[in-house]
Amino acid sequence: MPITAYSHEFHREVDLEQWLMLNDYSNKNDLSLKHIPSLLREKATIDIECSGCQARGAMLVAAGKQNGNGCSVKQGHFRFAASEATNPHHPFCDLYFDEAAPRDTGHLVNFASDRSALTRIIRDLVSRGIRAKYFGQSDIRQMRLWFLKQKQAHSLLLNVDSHLSSGASI
Repeated sequence: MPITAYSHEFHREVDLEQWLMLNDYSNKNDLSLKHIPSLLREKATIDIECSGCQARGAMLVAAGKQNGNGCSVKQGHFRFAASEATNPHHPFCDLYFDEAAPRDTGHLVNFASDRSALTRIIRDLVSRGIRAKYFGQSDIRQMRLWFLKQKQAHSLLLNVDSHLSSGASI
C-alpha cells in the first residue's frame, strides 16, 4: 500500500494528508477519517492512481493508532482495490502482491524507512535534483512508468505450481 500516489488534478505525487489539504479538508479533528464526505472519497478513486503502474480505485486509509497510548503506528495511506477483491496493480508493479503466494521481498528496498543508508542517499539526491530544477516530480513519474514498461517488455510470468508439474514427463 503506497504512502504516496499520483494526483491527476494536482499533477504530482502526494501523501494522504497533502491530498486532503489540497482538497480543503483538514483531518486534524477527524484522524479516523470517519467524517470525510462521500464525494471526496469518490474523488480519490478517480483522481489518485498508483505511481508505479497507474492502478486506479484508490481508497483512503486512516493512520493506525496504538490502543494503549494513542500513538501513531502506521501513516495514513492510499489502498487500491478493484471489483471482486482482485489486485488492481500490474503483476510487475512493486506494490503488487498475490495473497495466495509466499511473499519474497528480498529484491525490494524499503524506501519508507530512514534506517537505510541507501534510502537517505537516494532521498538526498532526488531532493537536490528537484531543488536544482534538473528534474521534477512529473519526470520521476515518467521514469517509473518507463521502468514498468521495460519490466513488461523483458520479463515473463511462469506458473510454477507444484500440482502442475506432478506426473509431467520431459
